[in-house]
Amino acid sequence: IDMSACREIIDGQQRLKTIFDFLNDGFRISKVHNKEYGGYCYSELPDEVKRDFLKYPISAILLIDVDDNTVFDIFARLNTYSVKLNNQELLNSQFFGIYKQLVYRLAQEYRTFWTDAGILSEKSISRMDDAKLVSELLSVIVEGSITSNNFEQSKKIYAKYDDDFPGAELIEKRFMNTLDLFAKVYPTNFADTAFSKMPLFYSTFIALYHLNNPIESFHKETHPIDESAIPKIRTVFDEISLIVGKSIDELDRNDADFVLTLKKNTTTPDVRIRRCSYVIDKLLLGLA
Repeated sequence: IDMSACREIIDGQQRLKTIFDFLNDGFRISKVHNKEYGGYCYSELPDEVKRDFLKYPISAILLIDVDDNTVFDIFARLNTYSVKLNNQELLNSQFFGIYKQLVYRLAQEYRTFWTDAGILSEKSISRMDDAKLVSELLSVIVEGSITSNNFEQSKKIYAKYDDDFPGAELIEKRFMNTLDLFAKVYPTNFADTAFSKMPLFYSTFIALYHLNNPIESFHKETHPIDESAIPKIRTVFDEISLIVGKSIDELDRNDADFVLTLKKNTTTPDVRIRRCSYVIDKLLLGLA
């Protein structure tokens, strides 16, 4: 009787293949993921690091003494009830470099803000909507223009800044300064304001960013702002909130056009540019 054992992998083959590829020097460690050992392959690592790698636990469920039909049934069930990846989750699975690291670092840094401010829910964050939002805001900053937010365009930006991202630290600092300033305008009741709605939040963030760090495609003036400008910014925001709360027939053509674009929740580049330009103009007038 042949008593030898043979284990088959039902799910997780790609993950295991990656581990074995690394053990066989199939690829090198990225400098983005580890500055000390970036550029090393497995055989070049110190012995103690190799031991740590080999000791890393991998969770697994063993199915003992089951027939092939049961195995096929389990595999079918795993794939039947799995959720299809959305675009952001696909980007997360395809890229590992500098741009992605920045996106997810900022998304994580402001996780409490996203939920407390009513911008995103815990459920949407579980599907990486926080990373999607940061990606869309960062794309405007790094490219200097508002472009389509479709998967292929996002993929190009992730790829462009995957290995080399000049000025990443400065952009991160400016992003955080802008969002921190935005949050301080409504420090206690952000979720109750019109700015918790995605179209207006996006437009206002980009407008505030532009005032300190000009975005080329807007061709508009800038105006340095810091915490001392918060009272004036709050006045402008309150005015915008009143406009958003009115019916269309009460508004002039410019205000009505802005409110209509918000109601339609359109994300095409031309509509987003119009929204951002409107908020920029309001802020420049209020800060003058």
